[in-house]
Amino acid sequence: MAFTDLSNAQAMQLTNALQVWQGVGSAKSAAYAHRGSMKWRTINGTDYLLHVSPLGSQHSLGPRDSGMEKVRDKFMKGKLESENRLKSLKMQLKQAIAVNRALRVGRAPNILIDILHSIEKAGLKDHFMVIGTNALYAYETQCAARFDNDVVATLDLDILWDSRKSIKLAITKAIQKEGLLGVLKKADKSFELIDDQKYTAINSEGYMVDLIRRGRQDLTLDEGYPKSLSRAPDDIWAVKIPTADWLLSAPKFREVVVGVNGKMAEMTTVDPRAYVIYKTWLSKKKDREAQKRGRDFAQAKAVADLISQRMPHLDVSQIHALPFNLREQAKTHF
Repeated sequence: MAFTDLSNAQAMQLTNALQVWQGVGSAKSAAYAHRGSMKWRTINGTDYLLHVSPLGSQHSLGPRDSGMEKVRDKFMKGKLESENRLKSLKMQLKQAIAVNRALRVGRAPNILIDILHSIEKAGLKDHFMVIGTNALYAYETQCAARFDNDVVATLDLDILWDSRKSIKLAITKAIQKEGLLGVLKKADKSFELIDDQKYTAINSEGYMVDLIRRGRQDLTLDEGYPKSLSRAPDDIWAVKIPTADWLLSAPKFREVVVGVNGKMAEMTTVDPRAYVIYKTWLSKKKDREAQKRGRDFAQAKAVADLISQRMPHLDVSQIHALPFNLREQAKTHF
């Protein structure tokens, strides 16, 4: 078996930490709904209730009456409660991170956690998904298990960009200034493009990030597919792979992963069933390096075992996004 279960103490702490993480997320949403403030303002002898945004803009909600007074009282009460709750949960999260670290609950690379946070802060979480070896951290977290070290060992992060989705104008303006490389630099300022290779960013410790995109094999038919996230001349380019559509069409899998330092971040990746099918196909490609094919097969087998023994509710027959012949090849694992 290519995985082991976490200890009882680790599993219990993981459950507690994930509950706190979810609580913080809920509290942030509540605090966001109560952002800004409300105040009365007299205009031509009449009091009006104004909502003041965090940036200072004001919007009138109507003249003062018993209904408007209730609106203001409810808002201010909700604002105070949501702020206090968020403050309390953030303190609990800090404690959970410390216990995660002490009990060695997580083992995802710290840089991976930082990159996921940076992507989320840039507003790009819904536009990227992690593929490749790093996806295994999400699968094992879901099951409170741990894959063998040789299955998850990697210094590479592959990010699949869903270029089918339009990026909001506000996000686009910010990204155009710095690009994805700028987002990576906020996680680790040492990230730079490899000389004469615009497809890979690498930091001072040798951790590499590749951006993957959908695109046609024939360059003459590749018009309309963006080559990078921004127009910045020094931004990382996206490597196109024809099979990206398979992964983009498969169900998504979201899970919070825990770093070596105890910090947590949400990862979006491909459904583990689709992962097994895709990795099995890669392991049988004759033009792929033998070493990589062996690793692909081992990862497919490890995830298939995890599904069979810890996620039996996942029906492999319900994955229709990948071609039929690929699904047939992966049946040997289940």
